[in-house]
Amino acid sequence: MSANAENTAFRAILVSRDDNKKQSVDVVTLNEQDLMPGDVTVEVEATTVNYKDGLAITGRSPVVRHWPMVPASIPPAPSSGATAMLTSQ
Repeated sequence: MSANAENTAFRAILVSRDDNKKQSVDVVTLNEQDLMPGDVTVEVEATTVNYKDGLAITGRSPVVRHWPMVPASIPPAPSSGATAMLTSQ
């Protein structure tokens, strides 16, 4: 991993829950150090949310095993020059 990749910020969907197990979903800015150990980082041009990630975001099915969860990421605007990241569970 290059030093540049470590400092690259990206927008991501973050699914989390509080101490009362109330789930929340936010679009946040993260960097690679914010990801859980074992995640895979790849460069992408566009992404969608798959069925399981959709269930995690809506909270309608108990599919999240580790909190918080980054189910998908949002690629930056093409003019930003930043590398987009997608994590895998």
